Amino acid sequence: MEQVLLHNIALPSFNLGRIRRRWATDLRASVAALVLASVCFTGCSTETTRQVVADIAAQIPLAQAVVTTTAAAAEGIDPAAALLIANAANIAQVGLAALQTLCNAYAQSPNTTVLASITAALNTLLNTNATALLNAANIVDPASRAIAQASLGALQTALLLVSVIMQRAQTSTQVAATAASRTYKLREVAPYLDRQQVQQATGLPFNTALSHEEAQGF
Repeated sequence: MEQVLLHNIALPSFNLGRIRRRWATDLRASVAALVLASVCFTGCSTETTRQVVADIAAQIPLAQAVVTTTAAAAEGIDPAAALLIANAANIAQVGLAALQTLCNAYAQSPNTTVLASITAALNTLLNTNATALLNAANIVDPASRAIAQASLGALQTALLLVSVIMQRAQTSTQVAATAASRTYKLREVAPYLDRQQVQQATGLPFNTALSHEEAQGF
């Protein structure tokens, strides 16, 4: 499988330079706020968990901005790539809206059932987008393939970082169960993730931000 790193892609110039800058801006803002919110570790109190969920909910509009930019990348490219991106963006937009609703429900009535639903909803988004990202390798046109991998990789990065925040509110057993339920391995999608942007935004090595997943073989 050909692997394309987002920060090494030479994207076509018609308007994707602007789109790529918007990806970077949206992702930097989202990542920075999310990592700063990562103050809850295993065994944290309900109040602290509620704050983490609230911080995640506050970042959903930024994640939705990444989705909007991702959808824009579907314009004027190979039909197969455009369809793949459009479908992934639509699913992500619906999924993020559902995630927002769950976060609001937890704020009103904190309980383990809703918290588990938040984790499950996020995991579904990660699995679905990872599948689209890996399927992008089958696009024949090289330029369209690169655009699809770049846009979907940016979205996967944002979703993974939200997942890392959620893991701060979980026990090690719950983290392991979540990792085991994923339909992809981190090493499969890692080549397409924007490591430079994550490191610039957080000041942390990329592997540190994803330490929980990697500890489970991801």
